[in-house]
Amino acid sequence: MINSNIYKSRSQHTSAFFIINKLLLLVTLSLLISCGATKVDPDTQISLSYLDDFTFKEQTDVKFGGISGLDYANDTIYMISDSGARPYIFVSKIAINGEQLKVNPPKILSKLNPLESDYFDLESINKFPEQNAFLISNEGNIKNNIMPGVFKIDIKSGLLSSYKLPKEYRLNQKKSTIVHNRAFEAATFDSSHEGFWFSTEFPTTENGKPPKLLKSGAEQSIYYYDFKAKKSTNQLFYKLEAIPKLPLLPYSLNGLTGMEMISAHEMITIERGFSAGWGKHSNRVKLYLLESKQQLKSADRQSIKKHLLLDLKSIKKEMKADRIDNIEGICLGPDLADGNPTIFLISDDNFDAYNDQITQLIWLKINR
Repeated sequence: MINSNIYKSRSQHTSAFFIINKLLLLVTLSLLISCGATKVDPDTQISLSYLDDFTFKEQTDVKFGGISGLDYANDTIYMISDSGARPYIFVSKIAINGEQLKVNPPKILSKLNPLESDYFDLESINKFPEQNAFLISNEGNIKNNIMPGVFKIDIKSGLLSSYKLPKEYRLNQKKSTIVHNRAFEAATFDSSHEGFWFSTEFPTTENGKPPKLLKSGAEQSIYYYDFKAKKSTNQLFYKLEAIPKLPLLPYSLNGLTGMEMISAHEMITIERGFSAGWGKHSNRVKLYLLESKQQLKSADRQSIKKHLLLDLKSIKKEMKADRIDNIEGICLGPDLADGNPTIFLISDDNFDAYNDQITQLIWLKINR
């Protein structure tokens, strides 16, 4: 008589063998993705190089943190906090000495009052030229039926006005295709200041799924809003790259957290990856260039190219800080003496809720 338990045992061992081998293969591939800085595309016409970085100290007079967006004008950086209960705009004076930064302690410029509720989750800020007004994006709170949006706020008068956005971003019978807490993370003026670009952090549920460990995200939209037309008049189609680092705990993501137009034809985007379990080294941040021979606000789908500009891991050894933190904000900085432009990046410390986080300002040179 044949002992069926022998076959059952062999079958279990065989299954376990294949499962273990698949896990080992997944781990190996993931480590290959995680290790080392990703190579920059050689076809890219511009490059980024490290200049300086600065870590903000804790404030005693106000809860400074949660900085998710910034802009620069007239030796001043404007920073917006994503605290829903007390959203502030902070300012800080900056002095440049060659290729070194001197950053003054931040001060409150304004506390913002929500339009229809007692909750704001503000993620980007862009100062209108020659005005005491700002373009800000708000993630809202999808679970509590608070719609995300893009607004103009006049600091002097306190007036707040919103822009009409495409239907796919509106609440419909208390339902939304936008993923909660993954709404309007990024916005930037077009180089002409005749309109602005904006995007969600994740693809909408209609678009498809966000990135996985070895798989890029579904195609999502970056829309252009034309001030004169009072509506969105163009869109770019954007795919987030795969999650760049193996998580040691069961949580990871990669999202579009910021973007900045650097010319009529070029936009830099931030993809912020997070893989739980690595402590203060859980973030992996990469900057990409979207470019076209046409102006982006009128470019067609086929003309857009995406290149990797910089994996921030490659500059970590040059930095004063001991990490690349949760980078969410980007803006153009001052031009250098050699005429080359610069950009600033800033991190959201989540009010130091996780991993001993910091608010760091990183200064990079755009080489042409």
